[in-house]
Amino acid sequence: MTGMEQRVESTRRKVLCIPGYDYSTPGSYFVTICASDRLSRFSTVSEDGLYLTPAGSKVELSWMDLPTRFPGVEVDEFVAMPDHLHGILWLIAEDMDAGRVSLGKVIQAYKSLTTKHYINGVRNQGWPSFAGRLWQPNYYEHII
Repeated sequence: MTGMEQRVESTRRKVLCIPGYDYSTPGSYFVTICASDRLSRFSTVSEDGLYLTPAGSKVELSWMDLPTRFPGVEVDEFVAMPDHLHGILWLIAEDMDAGRVSLGKVIQAYKSLTTKHYINGVRNQGWPSFAGRLWQPNYYEHII
């Protein structure tokens, strides 16, 4: 590898998906999405348990609303940790004429929507602001 190829390689984001796998395949997926800079925004942890912040409540409601935006999606378990979230979602078979939705498209829409909600919370409810992005560019998934 030449010096130029090494520099280009080092600036690319790590590919987290399985090469050749069709992420519109019906099935269940365990997803983890991390906040940028891993800042605690979504919940607090104490001896008594985990408590959602207002932002955490909003990202949870947005998760539960995904089937409204994407009829080919069903949601399952969800938990908002202080600096990341975990959720299980199902891609279900759709009428092939209407097309199926991909996991990446769902997560992209979710991150965009929750970022807009968060910005509104910063403006109108005094939530802590963020610089740059609310979420890290990638997400982690496991096929269940």
